[in-house]
Amino acid sequence: MAATRTTSESERTTILDAALRVMRRNAYAEAQISDILAEAELSTRAFYRHFESKDDLLMALYRNDAEEVARQLRERVAAAGTPEVQLGAWIDETLSLGYDRRRAKRAAMLASDAARRTAAFADESARAARALSEPLREVLARGASSGAFPRCVPDQDAATIYALVWRLVSEGIGGRATMDADAAAAHVRRFCFPALGIAAVG
Repeated sequence: MAATRTTSESERTTILDAALRVMRRNAYAEAQISDILAEAELSTRAFYRHFESKDDLLMALYRNDAEEVARQLRERVAAAGTPEVQLGAWIDETLSLGYDRRRAKRAAMLASDAARRTAAFADESARAARALSEPLREVLARGASSGAFPRCVPDQDAATIYALVWRLVSEGIGGRATMDADAAAAHVRRFCFPALGIAAVG
């Protein structure tokens, strides 16, 4: 059974990887299941063992990416020191989704207009937002408890900071950035740090 499960997981991963390569060439709207299977060198039966449709495949890719980004975000925040440094790490890592060219291009592909029209996109997007904002809420709660963020209301402030940062990320993903990465990071700190009661913006 373990060998069967490993084979099944390998087959699923092969299809997901092939889909990414095809989507990079053709974009989501033009990527056909037949193209993906040709790239993966697998049969139609193999596809439907794992996915109900092309939209289902896209949402699996979106979910995998969101989970990996959330994992990396947690690791970077955990590796930081004080709550102030952890908050800065969350801001910088999240902003990189829009300002790092490679990450922004991938995000734009997985959240294209065609992808947004899929039935499950809203639910997957909300799931991703919760996964990305939870480390922020935890940092704010630690800072409020320790006195590092004396004006902080963790749940409310997490929602506000997330909204500000994600607006800038969305601009970067869409190719509409109005400032560079350093300026964006400084902008977020200038607004958020004083509101939390942090004396100096580093």
